[in-house]
Amino acid sequence: MALILKEILKKSREQYQLTLIAGSAGINNYVSWIYITEDINNTDFLRGNELIITTGMLLKNEETLFHFIKTMHSHNCSGIILNIGKYIHKPDISQSILLYCDNKKIPLFLMPWEIHISDVMQDYCLQISRQLQKNDIVTLAFQSAISSPDDKNHYIPALIQNGFELNGTYRIVIIYGLFNITRIRSFLTSYVKSFFVFPYETNCIIVFQTIDNILLQKIISDFFILLQKRIQSTTTIGIGNEVTSLTSLHTSYRQADFALHYALFYQKSYSTFNQLGIFQIFSQFTNIQLLESMYKQQLGKLEEYDKKNHSEYMETLRYYITNNGSIQKTAQCSATHRNTINYRIQKIKSILEIDLSSIENLFQLFLAFYIKDYLNLKKDL
Repeated sequence: MALILKEILKKSREQYQLTLIAGSAGINNYVSWIYITEDINNTDFLRGNELIITTGMLLKNEETLFHFIKTMHSHNCSGIILNIGKYIHKPDISQSILLYCDNKKIPLFLMPWEIHISDVMQDYCLQISRQLQKNDIVTLAFQSAISSPDDKNHYIPALIQNGFELNGTYRIVIIYGLFNITRIRSFLTSYVKSFFVFPYETNCIIVFQTIDNILLQKIISDFFILLQKRIQSTTTIGIGNEVTSLTSLHTSYRQADFALHYALFYQKSYSTFNQLGIFQIFSQFTNIQLLESMYKQQLGKLEEYDKKNHSEYMETLRYYITNNGSIQKTAQCSATHRNTINYRIQKIKSILEIDLSSIENLFQLFLAFYIKDYLNLKKDL
């Protein structure tokens, strides 16, 4: 429910005689607030995604106007309204400025001097304030939906009242390591309309409505490209499965949370729950003692041997299994001579008293390694 520039202008564009002259590709930019400024030295007060209004009182020519627009863009403004007629005139707006705004997707509007800026400010600030109040209500409702799903009266009426269908299609994405909701909203508005972003615990949560996998993958890919360009931070993402009701939203959240911890454990930038293979089953397993017993039965002796003798047979065996029993590839992965690997494999057979040529035995060992990973991952959940 991000308030976008297009929605703000829908009812007031004619009223305030606004003319869009460049940057139409950014008309869906998210708007956080309205900001009047004449002096670029005051840009430290900008937080991002403000709609800028200026009379150009301190802008003496085309060059200073161009510099002003570039400065506003560097602070991630959502658009610029030029109040023309007294300090700024149409000839001051060069072709270079128009091309720049088009390339950077900065909506540039002209507004006649006769229009009172105070009226525009009052109107737009009221729209934004109302939207912020709605966002607070929806945030609390979504937080209740994922933390207390059985307490339906605390979230279903509020969500339905704000346009979310009870039996709609939803998917949750969790972002860890980037707690900038404004920036995330701004990024998403150029891809989808139906989404909601809110804070929960130490993460940012995105609720998507009816989003296909191809578009979601593109959003995630482009998001990480943007991070590499603009932000120096470690960000990890977990993606849940689709659910078909608000009352099942907590399921998608738990899946996304598990996928997030999986990605953190394996040092991946993101992971999707429906691509986690056997870990999807593990995540539903409540009998942890049984898993621990299965692991110890298969690999307990070898792990204990490594601890006592400071050996690396566990690592060697895992390389051996993941490389389909190839001594050569196991040697390459572990940077060890193949004769040493041959010796270790024979030793492992002896310790475990097992035939490593049996596919069934290899599967049991392979499963045991994943159980160990899951048990370690589970400690962080």
